[in-house]
Amino acid sequence: MHRSALLNPHKESFCLNASTTQIQIPIQINQTNPILIELLRIDIDTMQNETITIPASTSRKLIKAARKSHKSVDPAGPLVLKYPVKKTGIYMLQKVMDESKLEVQPRSASLIIVTCPQARVKPTGNNRCRGELSNVGLEVEGTPPLRIKYRTMVNGVAREASEFQSLQPEDFVSPLTKQTSNALVRDGNVDVSWAQFHRIMVPLNETLTSSGRWTYSVEEVQDAVGNVVSYTALDDEDKPKPKHAELQQSFVVHERPTVVLHGCDSQHPLRAAEDQFAIFPVQYGSTGKTSILNTPHTIEYLFTPEEDLPPSGDHSATAELKKEMMKSNLQKPLIKQSGLYTLKSVSTEFCEGEVLEPASCLLQNPPKPELALTRADIVDKCAGNPIGLRVGLDIIGSPPFVVYYTVKKKGQGQPRTQFERVSTLRGQLELTPAEAGHYTYTFEEISDEVYEKRSLPQKLVLEQDVKPSASAHFIDSKPRKEACIDEPVSFHIRLQGEGPWTLDYELVHSGKRTKHTAKDIEEEHYTIRTDKLRNGGEYTLSLVSITDRLGCKEFLKEEAKINVRHERPKAYFGQIEGKRSVRTLEGKTVQLPLRLTGTGPWVLEYNNLDSSKGLEQRRISKANDWLETSGKGTYQLLSVQDSICPGSVDEQSNQFEVSWIPRPEIKVFESSTTKFVGGKYVKNDVCEGDEDTFDIILTG
Repeated sequence: MHRSALLNPHKESFCLNASTTQIQIPIQINQTNPILIELLRIDIDTMQNETITIPASTSRKLIKAARKSHKSVDPAGPLVLKYPVKKTGIYMLQKVMDESKLEVQPRSASLIIVTCPQARVKPTGNNRCRGELSNVGLEVEGTPPLRIKYRTMVNGVAREASEFQSLQPEDFVSPLTKQTSNALVRDGNVDVSWAQFHRIMVPLNETLTSSGRWTYSVEEVQDAVGNVVSYTALDDEDKPKPKHAELQQSFVVHERPTVVLHGCDSQHPLRAAEDQFAIFPVQYGSTGKTSILNTPHTIEYLFTPEEDLPPSGDHSATAELKKEMMKSNLQKPLIKQSGLYTLKSVSTEFCEGEVLEPASCLLQNPPKPELALTRADIVDKCAGNPIGLRVGLDIIGSPPFVVYYTVKKKGQGQPRTQFERVSTLRGQLELTPAEAGHYTYTFEEISDEVYEKRSLPQKLVLEQDVKPSASAHFIDSKPRKEACIDEPVSFHIRLQGEGPWTLDYELVHSGKRTKHTAKDIEEEHYTIRTDKLRNGGEYTLSLVSITDRLGCKEFLKEEAKINVRHERPKAYFGQIEGKRSVRTLEGKTVQLPLRLTGTGPWVLEYNNLDSSKGLEQRRISKANDWLETSGKGTYQLLSVQDSICPGSVDEQSNQFEVSWIPRPEIKVFESSTTKFVGGKYVKNDVCEGDEDTFDIILTG
């Protein structure tokens, strides 16, 4: 093999930056031991040439270090020397002198060291609106043409990585794109400006289709020479480290607000009282699923006063644009002056929104309600007496109305206030007092859909002497009673008209009618008392007719219901372990089981046959309850009454015996040698050493 020298035999890429300040450029030698190596360096920025001489001493050290790091390599094979340099530029082997003083012809090859490429995401604000463009800039630096790889993350979900290739300035030409040999610079051509450091801006503009946090981050950048800087594998010692920290930018994409009118449009105007504020019925929304909560909203709307509206119903040329800020989506503008209001825009702190239809609302101030009356007497058909007034109500305003009036009977105290609801512009009111007398009706106030209760310009007064026709009514509004079998039932009746009266009524049960007549009733209040109701079930008491002093008869329609129970309540003692007796310790509380029928609650009367306490009473709430006691004796149930009827006690099971277990006792048995003297037992004397005994008796 012949002697040779080659620069950068493996065509590696090299670059310098703040963290990589020195490069070991490879020089491959074969079949030679050089004592002199000359390198030509062309400065990329100044185009100036520099000759770098590697003397014999340095060359020997490089050869020694190369052989040491390649012990397993064939000693006779090619050897790669590593020479350190600290400057960017284009390097070429200019001269190689062998130890035999012969010059080794270097192969035509060159090596380029450039500034390492880098990239960053340029900050362009922290907020965007949905539907806008992302407007993000990637700044790439290095020797063009450049390649950059980046990734987008939306709400924590990463998208597939994207990249831009062949990034270079306009009209830029690089020999790297056409290079076919190892030499980047040929003799006589020292223009290496194509290798200079360039800065290129890459705009990213994509439509932001969803709200939330968007993050753009740079993952990798590569220059034309082949230097790669990866920002996702910073632990790789073989790759240059990034020289800045602006690797990603985040911003928040906000939903846009929307606004629409709810409950008011061109066909349905908003109505409000004069000098009263009305709520402009805006309804907030957003381009998302819900409204933008707890965020100020700025609303702009056009306003034309009602008197300035043209015949077309649109805004006039002098319409006023108003702007209001709402503190949150719960607040709505207040409007007062009648006219046309049209929403023009809505915005939040970050985003302009959209106005939806309907967007226009006409505010009207309707006329205040007014009332006029017409009257006609209501006359008793039999006697011809006035029994009331039929009042016609003619109203101006916005239905529905409430008409307020007072009723005053001569000789009585304060007038009573009443009201009548009217759903249209005309109504009718019948005033038929229950009692005879002189009545004054005063109409003082009125309200409608728009105006709250307000006084009429002048009071409207009607008067009449009334003699009501005969009638009868149950005093209870919904008369219905529960009754016990074999007991009568009473109902209170109120009579009207001129007495004395004759009242006809009937009692209906199981399809049978029993007619009754009460004559010469002088008082206005009368009590109907039935006979004893001997059958269970439902009865109906119907008022049939009433006749007054003049013989005028009026037919009646009211009726009352009576539900008669088929049986009376009953009470008795239950059993404990099959018996109605129990033994217990003295003074301990025991529960005696009770059994009750009927409708609770019940009132129970009982006594203890062995006690002087006498009659006791207890209120019981459950049908299967307990009677608690701590005394002994025989307990006997005397009577029971439920919520409606008195009942009976079962004589076979109306007693329960409670006895006490005797306490234990001890007694000393008296004998000829043991006597009870002075509250003590005394034994006869015995001699020392003799045995002596006495007997005791135990019970329990």
